[in-house]
Amino acid sequence: MPNVNDLLKGTGALGKVPGASSGVDDKTGAAGIKEALAVGTENADMPTGLIEVYATGIEVLGQAAELPLPVFGEPDYPEDIRLKYRFLDLRRETLHKNIMTRTRIVASLRHRMNEIGFNAVSYTHPPLPPTYSV
Repeated sequence: MPNVNDLLKGTGALGKVPGASSGVDDKTGAAGIKEALAVGTENADMPTGLIEVYATGIEVLGQAAELPLPVFGEPDYPEDIRLKYRFLDLRRETLHKNIMTRTRIVASLRHRMNEIGFNAVSYTHPPLPPTYSV
């Protein structure tokens, strides 16, 4: 019987399952049997570290339409398209990493400035260009 972790990728999309096809953004459901992990394989640090779920069935609940802008990889799209579909562009790994890195740098600067007596009246979010229809 297949293990759910063998069926699902880290993104929650279906992996290579015979007879099943799913896009990255398709909604899927799985039914299964919950069993305790073998002694010595438990991981108490994880919420699901004491159990294993074995899939008895898997179903595509809804198929997503093709995205106008791929969210995987680093395709070079014109800026007007990227701004129009900003909600998809923000899912790209490089852009997400850049925003998270900037957040950590700014937080560190604010912390250090507060320690030496500088106090900001208000904080702003990272500068993101507005999204609008072209």
